[in-house]
Amino acid sequence: DVPQPGEDRTSERSRKRLKARTIVMSLLVTAMGWTQSRAAMAMGCDRGAGYAAVRRAADLRDQDAGLDALMDRIERCLSEARP
Repeated sequence: DVPQPGEDRTSERSRKRLKARTIVMSLLVTAMGWTQSRAAMAMGCDRGAGYAAVRRAADLRDQDAGLDALMDRIERCLSEARP
């Protein structure tokens, strides 16, 4: 997960926010065709954090079949909506 500067990683709210940010960066890369650097910059992170987030999202998908199916559906919808 990719914390923002000064963000507390221990609270439930922070963990959910970090997970969401990780998933969004992954979707920007996989479904929208953005580079990992561009996705990271859009989310206020550096390039290294972007790479880490995409790898972490892949791990999350491997661990959670429901999340994997959801992300597959979102990726299809976003890919179909791209011009």
